[in-house]
Amino acid sequence: MGAAWFRRNWFVVGIVAALTAGVLFSEFGVRINPGGVANRVIIVVIFLVSGFRLPTETISSGLKGVKLHVVLQVFIFIIVPALVYFVITPFHGWFDPSIMLGIYALSVLPTTTSSCIVFIQRSGGNTFGGMFNSALANTIGVFVSPLLLSVILQQTGQAIPPEELLVILRNLALTMLLPIVVGQLARQFIHEFAARHKGALADLGGVLILCVVYLAFSRAAANPEFAQNLGRLAFPFVFLAAAHWLLLAAAYLVGRAFAFGAADRITIMFAAPQKTLPMGVPLLSAYFQDRPEVLGLALLPLIFYHSFQLFSAGILTSLPFMRRLVASARQAERDHR
Repeated sequence: MGAAWFRRNWFVVGIVAALTAGVLFSEFGVRINPGGVANRVIIVVIFLVSGFRLPTETISSGLKGVKLHVVLQVFIFIIVPALVYFVITPFHGWFDPSIMLGIYALSVLPTTTSSCIVFIQRSGGNTFGGMFNSALANTIGVFVSPLLLSVILQQTGQAIPPEELLVILRNLALTMLLPIVVGQLARQFIHEFAARHKGALADLGGVLILCVVYLAFSRAAANPEFAQNLGRLAFPFVFLAAAHWLLLAAAYLVGRAFAFGAADRITIMFAAPQKTLPMGVPLLSAYFQDRPEVLGLALLPLIFYHSFQLFSAGILTSLPFMRRLVASARQAERDHR
């Protein structure tokens, strides 16, 4: 393992380091984050950078392939939350309540903004369709994800009082929406700078997310019952692993049912079941900022799912049926030329 390996995997290594530091140096994390102030400031900066990086010009130009766009957005924001809700409900008593909240929150998040595109491109999928839907999902997810989470919590008997929900939505608007809008306005004036330094901006966003993970996990680890709760994670993680492969199968079947070509089916398989960690961490942090005892454990399903979806995508590309699908997509591209 050399510098090249670390460059490719530094974020995953950073997550492990942030979680470890949260356990070993929990008191320091609590001390530098009085009342969650440091956490909120970092989240504002994260979404300011996200707004600056988000290529919404891709959305405005993505007028073709409406069927693909509709299917992907419905899968991301309706099918996945519905499947997770109906499958997990019978196991309600088996999971820690904070872990349950984390799984519900995970289900309503948009797709990833980078990893799904990488796998789509490598596999000969519809790269533009993936980019368009990733940007679209992460834009509307700022509004849709917290509202969907509120609906799910209401159905599970964990409804948030209306006045508290209004406070949460107001806080989300101030900590997420407003910084994104400011970032987008800045992007219009210095578009070339944003394009030239997109890699550095992505790394900056990653470092800030690791800071949020450390602060949230420190608060959780400071709780004397934390170690006991960790022992109850094995079954939820097995559930999430199985759920991801179930969603991959569902994405494949949806692609076939709607008679999409090979390239679009590849795009659906990589984009539809994935969930974004870069948006998920600050969104959950803002949503649960007044419930810090919940946040640390609620983040763990998202952190596990993020790592597992990358692992699964690597395995998926090596499966025989996927290799045939990739070959078909590349042949169609050659025929088109």
